[in-house]
Amino acid sequence: MDARVKGFGLALATALLVLACAPAPSAAPAASGAKPAAAAQSPEQLWAAANALPAAERQAKLVAEATREGKLIWYTTGDVTAIERRKEAFQKKYPGIKAEHFKADVAEVLQRLLTEHRAGTTFADVFEAPSLEALSAQQGGALGRYPSPERAAFGPEFLDADGYWSLFRQELEVVGYNTNLAKKDGVPTSLEGLVDPALKGKLGRTALGARWVQGVFQVMGEEQGRAYLQKLAANQPRIYASNTALASALSSGEVAIAFDVHLEQVRASKQKGAPVDVVVPDPIFLQVGAIAATKNAPHPHAAALFVDFILSEEGQMLVANMQNPTRKGLEFPDSPLLKGIKKIVTYSPDLVGKGGTEAQKLFEQLFVR
Repeated sequence: MDARVKGFGLALATALLVLACAPAPSAAPAASGAKPAAAAQSPEQLWAAANALPAAERQAKLVAEATREGKLIWYTTGDVTAIERRKEAFQKKYPGIKAEHFKADVAEVLQRLLTEHRAGTTFADVFEAPSLEALSAQQGGALGRYPSPERAAFGPEFLDADGYWSLFRQELEVVGYNTNLAKKDGVPTSLEGLVDPALKGKLGRTALGARWVQGVFQVMGEEQGRAYLQKLAANQPRIYASNTALASALSSGEVAIAFDVHLEQVRASKQKGAPVDVVVPDPIFLQVGAIAATKNAPHPHAAALFVDFILSEEGQMLVANMQNPTRKGLEFPDSPLLKGIKKIVTYSPDLVGKGGTEAQKLFEQLFVR
């Protein structure tokens, strides 16, 4: 396996293992005649109780209890600049809560959350990741049911019906190119263009292939899609563990063209002076990011406040500074780039949640060497 993705593969495989948990120690028997101590409420019970209060009373209680907790720990795969902006704004709004984050590639963040959950030692209060990883965390039992009142401002296509997660941002997956190595008119703007033999050895993409394979199947159908993937594999695209690594390789000239890459990553590289630019392909795929409170959040009231904040109009305006918010009534900043695009495919939970394991296996068989 390519050294660039070996670590990713190990992390992803480990995240799928069932970890053995040591049994909890038995409680000492109560003294004769003593009343047993009341069981502590779970985060889900605390959230349900808060949501039953009138809005102003609910907010006051969450703020008071979250300030008493004093901390929020957020696991995220997001852009570093976006993370810092959201933390700064949240702490300005709630100065009594110190926000901390752990940021890594999607497989590592998911692995860490599931490992902690299965070991009974959860540190994260909030989990942010793409839709596929949010589904994996939910299926692994690591997410809590927290139906934030802010969800009322979102369409049902962005919400888990049971209240586990909410999709709060969208990103365009584009074709990036190194302007020193490729001319714009030679950069493919379609799936078919990527299989041009002239591009052999010049392409790159991430190891997060399952969602892209499923997107290709949605566009072409499975039979034609499989034939297409075989042709693309003949061009030997280089595979990188993350969008960050892919954007770095594009900037350095290690690859001339990167496909299915986050627009924000290439933008950030260009703003730093890298010789890169993008074209918008048709069809275009949209990545969606989810946010959720964890099932055993150690700071449950802070977790609720943070999820509320990210989904609020204020939090969604922060998203709009770099990405595309999903809250109703807010502008989709990248909408001009979609003008004239005939086919838009969203990496939605409905799409990526079915057959993801098989799609990733097929991707690795064809592209990860």
